[in-house]
Amino acid sequence: MAALIDTTQLNSVRRKAVVLCASMGTNVPTEGIPGSWLADLEADFSDPNAPYKYTIPENIQEVFASYGISENTPVVIYDVHPRVGVPSARIWWLAKIAGIKNVAVLNGGIGAWTAEGRSLGPISTLDGERPETGSFEAGPEWERLADADDVVEAATMPNTRIVDVRGVTQYTGEETAGPVRGGHIPTAVNLPAGAFFDGAKMKDPDGLRDALETVVGPSDALVFTCHAAIAACVGALAANVAGFGDVRVYEGSWMEWGDLDRSPDDFPVVTGTEPGEWPAA
Repeated sequence: MAALIDTTQLNSVRRKAVVLCASMGTNVPTEGIPGSWLADLEADFSDPNAPYKYTIPENIQEVFASYGISENTPVVIYDVHPRVGVPSARIWWLAKIAGIKNVAVLNGGIGAWTAEGRSLGPISTLDGERPETGSFEAGPEWERLADADDVVEAATMPNTRIVDVRGVTQYTGEETAGPVRGGHIPTAVNLPAGAFFDGAKMKDPDGLRDALETVVGPSDALVFTCHAAIAACVGALAANVAGFGDVRVYEGSWMEWGDLDRSPDDFPVVTGTEPGEWPAA
């Protein structure tokens, strides 16, 4: 199963797949694709004790297993979020880290499903009758995540690019999302996540590669970052669909790097439209 599928492909596999409705925020859906399970990004797929919101929980495999998912279970994720693809891409990335081999996102989310006149039904939750718990043989693939040390290394390595998918004004430092410093990681290039979409649907592989290659080389290793490691996963999904092989997400993203309590010597910041250079030692 490809990482990005359409409604016809979903309909052909949904009776043997676990279908997750990715939810984010207070407006929790109760209706969705028949047979799907509610997957609340904040309540179920984030560590409530971590210093930064939406941090991956250490027991991520147990979280997926609670939905009856094992490493070989087909999994399809869709969302109803106004920014189509954002929470579903995050849960897709978490599934990749968990070691789930066959996981996809429905391109266009619930809107693509209903636009074709397909029926809706109640969404199941883990508060009711639970499926049989899944299992995993291997441990999580933590190497898919980058930490601050990995970012420092990436900033100084040839053929490696840090890609910041925040909007232009946050990248330049003109605006901030919350109490953080303004600007971006030195050497990081800017490609807002909207570049990966045509309307509510993600572009095809060629379109995604064209978008990415406006800021990176065709064989570069990529580290995606954003504000809270959510939209960065949209970049990771786009890169995967486009055929890039070495892709990571900076889990701390700007919430960590731009933290007002961080030393500018250890977490340097550049403002303006240019990527800038890593400070000399």
